[in-house]
This record gives sequence, C-alpha cells and structure tokens, in this order.
Amino acid sequence: MKKNISLYILLRDIFYYIFLGIIYFILKEEKVSFLPLFLFLGFSLLDSIYSIIYFKSIGVFFFLKEILIFSFFCVITGGPESPFVPFFFVVVVITSFNLSFGKTFSLTTIISILLTFVIFGKGNFYPESISIVNIQPKSKLDLILNVVIYIFLFYLVSAISTFVSEKLRKEIKRIKIKTDDILNSMKIGIITTDNDYNILTVNKWAKENFYLKQGVSLFDEKIPREIKEVIKDLNEQGKEKEFNLNGRIYSIIFFSIEEGKGKVFIISDITEKKELTNRIILYDRMATIGKFAADIAHEIRNPFMSIRNAILLLQNKKRLKRKEKEKLWNYILIESDRIEKLIKDFLTYSKDTKLDIKEVNLKKLFKDILDSIKFHPSFKKNVKINLECEDIKLNIDPEKMKSVILNLIDNSLKAVGENGKIIIRGYRNENVIIEVEDNGSGIPDELKDKIFQPFFTTRKEGAGFGLAIVKKIVELHNGKVSFSSKKGKTIFRIEL
Repeated sequence: MKKNISLYILLRDIFYYIFLGIIYFILKEEKVSFLPLFLFLGFSLLDSIYSIIYFKSIGVFFFLKEILIFSFFCVITGGPESPFVPFFFVVVVITSFNLSFGKTFSLTTIISILLTFVIFGKGNFYPESISIVNIQPKSKLDLILNVVIYIFLFYLVSAISTFVSEKLRKEIKRIKIKTDDILNSMKIGIITTDNDYNILTVNKWAKENFYLKQGVSLFDEKIPREIKEVIKDLNEQGKEKEFNLNGRIYSIIFFSIEEGKGKVFIISDITEKKELTNRIILYDRMATIGKFAADIAHEIRNPFMSIRNAILLLQNKKRLKRKEKEKLWNYILIESDRIEKLIKDFLTYSKDTKLDIKEVNLKKLFKDILDSIKFHPSFKKNVKINLECEDIKLNIDPEKMKSVILNLIDNSLKAVGENGKIIIRGYRNENVIIEVEDNGSGIPDELKDKIFQPFFTTRKEGAGFGLAIVKKIVELHNGKVSFSSKKGKTIFRIEL
C-alpha cells in the first residue's frame, strides 16, 4: 500500500507542475503575482514528504486533506476564478476508484460545500485581501451558474467514476475468485513470496499439508524443518529438489517472477510416482537379469559343449595320435580361456566399480597405450597409428580409462585393412575430448542403436561386452561417449 501512496503522490505532483507551467506561460505577460504558484510548489513538496512518511493507506482522511489544500489555494488565487478549481475533478475521480460509493458521495458533498464557500465567501466569509491574485469578479448570476454547473459536474463525474470503478472491482473480484478456486482445487502446493521469502499467497493444499500462512516467512520457526532446508539448497530456478516429510516424498521447484518481484514455489507429492518408478526399475532389473542369465547360458554352453566333446575324444586313447591329443588339449585351453574372459567381462560390466581418481597427463597416457598396443593380438604392423594430443592434465582413473581407449583401438584395428590408418586425439574445448578415428569399413546404420548393448557383437570370437564396458566406465567419470560412422571414417568420441 505504501507503494500506491508514493505512486499517487508522484502522479499528483506531475499533474500539479504541468498545470502550473501552463498557468505561468498564459499569465507571464500580465501584471500578476506568481507568489501563489511558488507557494503552491513549496507547499505541495512538503505535503508530499509528509504524506509518504505518515500516511499508510489512501483513505478518507487522505483525500480530505487534498480537498482542504485545494480549497485554500482557490481562495488565495482568485476564489471563484481560480485556475485550481479543476483539481477537484481529479480528486473526485481518484476517490471513486479507491473508496466505496458512500465515502465518495460524502467527499463530493464536502467538495461542493467548500466550493460554494470559496465562490460566495469572498468578501463575506473571508476578506478579499487574502486573494493574492486579483481577477475581475463575475456577476452574481455567473457565480450562481458556476456553482450549480460545478456541483452538477462533481456529482456526475463521481457517479460515472464510481460506476466504472465498481464494475472494475467486481470484475477483478470475479477473476480473483476464479483464480483462487482454480488454485485451491489443485492437488499441488503453489506459494508465492517476495524476495525475502515472506509468503504473499498460498493455496489450500499447501496450507493443509505444510501449515503455511500468508504473511509468514518460509523460514519461520513453525515451518517444517525439511522445507526450510530444501529451500536453502534451491539456488537454480527450474531445478527440482526432493524432500521427505511425515513418510511422504515431495518435490519442490521454484521460478522467479518477472522483473525480480518475487518467487513462485511449486510443491508436489511424488510418493506414488516414486514407488511406481522403483517398481518399474525393479522389473527392468529382473528382466535384464533374466536376459543376462539366458545370454550367459547361451554363450557358455557352446565352449562347454566343445570342451565336453574334446574330453570324450581324449578318453578314447587308442584311436588318437599324439598330435591329435595335443590339438584337443590346446582346444580345451582356448575354450576355457574364452569362458574365463566371458565371466570376467560379465563381472566387470555388472558389479559396482569404484574409481581410483588421480591427476593424469593425457599425452603420457596415450604414449603408454601406444607402447602396449604393439604387443596386442590385433596389432598389424602396416597399420599407421598417429597421435594428436595437447598437453592436458585431468583427473581420471588411469587404468580404467586406459582399458577404454585400448578397447576402442582394438575395435579400430579389427575394422581397418592391412594398410589402415588410426588417429588418436586429445584436446580441450569446454571439456576434455578424446577421439579414436579409423578409416575402416564403418558401422552399418541398422546396427548403430545396438553397439553399446551387452552381448551385442558381429564377431564370432567376441562376447559383446567391449563397448558396453566402455560406456559404463566413461559414465562413471561423469562423461559421455558417442560416435559417428560412415564407410571409410568412424570416430568414437569421449567427452569428460
């Protein structure tokens, strides 16, 4: 309400000074004392300061003060011919928009009485010498007509203004009632506050669930501790936070009102949603475990059957030659290694992995990888491997990231021909980027959505865990892995 008074005072003073300026330019060539105008200027300034400090609302006494000031200046600036008489119309209009019909009618009556006093009181109720500006008096008939016309216009303007303001008030009330009904029917909490977290509005659901009240701070001692703590952590608008209260789970989110006028908080009960999400996650896990079990059984069954058949053949010693026996024993070892690798990859993918984070020089890590790749089974002497890396230090698990890059290089070595080319890059933009590029055959479009899935492979000797493990380790580093591929150019990109 204090803001409304300041705004009114500002607009009123602007109107005063514009009107005074017009009067000055009209009368400056005539022999007229402008002392009343300067008195009015000084007095209105003092009145403005007084009103802003002492008046807390625009009411009857505020407007009565305005009327008395105008009446006084009408007297000293010519009485019935005073240029300040039109100011009364402004008071009538503004009064009708701020007060009830009865109060507006009463003030209009007071204005009419004071105007009659100003016009007919000159020389009767107050001496003519009090008027600083002396203007040729009108005839008695003119004065009577002036009073009648003014009073008639006062009541007419008052009636029209009151009718319009009442219509506006009813419409605003209707909209407010409609808005309040909508907000109170919603099963979520909607709270608006000022920038100091004092509650301006709160809907029914929030009142009932969190004991919030209009005019109370969100950090009041009666507000649940859980709400106060989560609000302290809300430092980014549009970002959702969760909290527990009385066995229920709630989410809270806030948005700033335009031009920094305050905040809007939205609280939702997400208990059932959380329970449903947890059930879905559980079902997904069960389905994944079932699929993993089936895939593991399928992958292990083949080498086990091969080992069984080899053992059965070895049992028949008479029919086998020495070289054949050695070949069978070697085959059993190969298939056993295959089962061991499958189980090792499965455990790596499925178990919780902890990172051993250290500060690592990326260029040195790449050089260590290139030194070890020469002894890799997939390594081809004619394949050219180029290193393009900036001098970058970053915090990673060096052993796990090394396995990631080795895995990508291994895929590239298998994809390129004898005279292939592989480029390993490391550079920094907003994040650290690691790229492995090759000029191999590329990844077919129909397979691009599947390559990070466990057990997916296009090679007979593969178990399909390589890229799934790559994705897991990169995500454990809060990074992401992506790729682009066409014939002759495939790039795997890690962003950390």
